[in-house]
Parts: sequence; structure tokens; C-alpha cells
Amino acid sequence: MVAALDLSQSINETLLEEAVKQVIRPGLRHHSGKENGIYSPIVAEFYSLLCRATADGKIPDEISEVTATFEKSEQLLSIWDDLVRERDGIIAKRDTAIAKRDTAIAELGAIVAQREAILAQREATIAERREAIQEIDKKFARYRTRFRKQRKLLVIALIIVSLICLMLIGGPHWLK
Repeated sequence: MVAALDLSQSINETLLEEAVKQVIRPGLRHHSGKENGIYSPIVAEFYSLLCRATADGKIPDEISEVTATFEKSEQLLSIWDDLVRERDGIIAKRDTAIAKRDTAIAELGAIVAQREAILAQREATIAERREAIQEIDKKFARYRTRFRKQRKLLVIALIIVSLICLMLIGGPHWLK
């Protein structure tokens, strides 16, 4: 690989290999990734080209094709990132709108609760007043009954008083 990249011969390949082993965990290496089945075809192809370059000491021409493919996918990913950012902005705006709506709903809920309390109080007042009216109606019915009885007595008393008056005014001829 050092020869393929035209690096100076002063680089010790063993030290380089040791440095790579310290930086890259063995489970993340492309050739060991096959165990998990998690690697993309482009990565596998690029890895095999690099292996061939290591074996031959020459970088294959196909690496530029793979690099071009990667750059195209990178452009697509950039577009995707823009779309994701735009979507995140829309979601943030919706979250803000939802929070405002939830606040308005909570405020309306408090208003409804206050009005329901007022209505309950009014209904209690109406019920009390209906009871008072029923009591008044009962008293009125008792007074009406008493008045009818007393009216009969009053009519009888008026008739008696009228007769007495007529007798007194009319004189003794009434007695005959």
C-alpha cells in the first residue's frame, strides 16, 4: 500500500500496521464485517480494490470509478440532509403550533370549568327558589282554603246583618 501511494520508504510498514490496529477496531474491518452481513456493495468493492492494490503495489483504475460513485451518492446524501433539515424545521414549527394549541386548549378548559361551576351554582339557586315557590304555593293554597271557609261565614254574617238592618229600619211591621 505504501508503494502504491508513492509514500517515502522511511515509513515502517510494521509500525503503520500497528497504528492502524490501534485506531480501527477489528470488528469494524470490512473483511470481518461479513460476519454481521452489514456492509454495502460499494464498500466491499472498494475494499477488494485496496486489497488488490496492496498485493500488486499499484492502484487499480476502478478505484476512480468507485470514488465517482461515492461522490454521486455523497451529493444525494447532501440533498437528503437538506430535506431532513427542512423536515426538522417543519416539525419544529408544528411542535410550536401544537404547544400553542395545547396551551389554548388548557385555557379554554379552565374557562369551561369556571362556567360549569357558575352553572352549577345557578342550578342550585334555581332549585332553592323552586322550593321556596313551592312553599309559598302551599301557604297560598292553605290561605285560599281558609278564605273560602271564611267567605262562606262572611256571606252568612252579611245576610244576617242585612236582615237585622232591614228589621230595624223597617220597623215593627216585620215582626208581624
